[in-house]
Amino acid sequence: MRKRAMNWDLFIKRYKPIKNELADAPIDGLMFETYGKEFKAVLKANKRNPFTIWTVVDGTSDHCYAIPGYHFVNRLGYFICEAPFTKEEDEKGLTVKI
Repeated sequence: MRKRAMNWDLFIKRYKPIKNELADAPIDGLMFETYGKEFKAVLKANKRNPFTIWTVVDGTSDHCYAIPGYHFVNRLGYFICEAPFTKEEDEKGLTVKI
């Protein structure tokens, strides 16, 4: 169960998500879609370093959340980050409220 939430500004500063240059992307131009060229870019980045991918999922309230790693179920999109998360951060249940 995810327990630890990080705010958006800290996420941006710490992990440095890259701008999606392939499309007019949502969430400040940072989210990559789940299909087409954008999805291929996510898969390529995941293969290079899986600790740089965050999956955007729908929350139980009026918010979306980003969770560390590549996930297929309940995904809305992805972030590709310059700075990787750690295994420990993932195991502790880190999330980002969007």
